[in-house]
Amino acid sequence: MSNPSLEQRVARLEAELTEIKSQQPPKEPEQPWWKKIVGMFADDPYFEAAVARGREYRESLGAVEAIADELLDLPEKTSHDYSLQEAIVTLREPIAIALQRHYTFAEIATILTQQGIIVTANELSQYYLAATPTRSESRTRSPRNKSGKATRPIRSREAIQPA
Repeated sequence: MSNPSLEQRVARLEAELTEIKSQQPPKEPEQPWWKKIVGMFADDPYFEAAVARGREYRESLGAVEAIADELLDLPEKTSHDYSLQEAIVTLREPIAIALQRHYTFAEIATILTQQGIIVTANELSQYYLAATPTRSESRTRSPRNKSGKATRPIRSREAIQPA
């Protein structure tokens, strides 16, 4: 048997395709998908509730956008517009010195209140302690000698301050 040529094979396939197409009835144009479901939920109370919830959600998005716009329109804060916590963080060093001089949080709070920063002793101690770095945060890497051991700086007696 000889192998059919490419032209013969293509001609046979075209004939078979024509025969298959003639056996199928012609297709009627299909109705769009959305026309198949129109009115499906007419007078359905659950669907009406879902539509109402969707409307509420979309309206709430408008409220969120209005809040976002308001926050974006806030003016730049000037340096004297500190929150109480920011003021105490800014005054952390002077407060530390006052504490080293044996002033209590209550006495420092009274001084701050007289100066216009109204704060209780409890608030002052909480914000001050939150702003003070912990020992592990304040540690810097100690200098090391040739053997790799940490060395401590030598301090004079005058440099040591009471805690």
